[in-house]
Amino acid sequence: MQNSDTTFERHFSIAELSKQWHLNRETVRQLVRHEPGVVRVRRGLRKARTHYSVPESVARRVHNKLDDPAAEILSNTTPIDPHASKRG
Repeated sequence: MQNSDTTFERHFSIAELSKQWHLNRETVRQLVRHEPGVVRVRRGLRKARTHYSVPESVARRVHNKLDDPAAEILSNTTPIDPHASKRG
């Protein structure tokens, strides 16, 4: 796992990424909301008032996942043990 400080990186809003990636704002929000490194600032008590600030390194990571979704799926899977069914 990468341990880098994103404090002084350029940060993007959901609207900026939505425009760059030609995706709906809600789609972009769903893509980045649980990513490590994303800064969430909640304004008020309503969820709709949450502002997301996405560091450039996180935006690149998410965009790379969009380019190669199979790599993300494979990296999150557990290797299959061919002997698992034979154990008793």
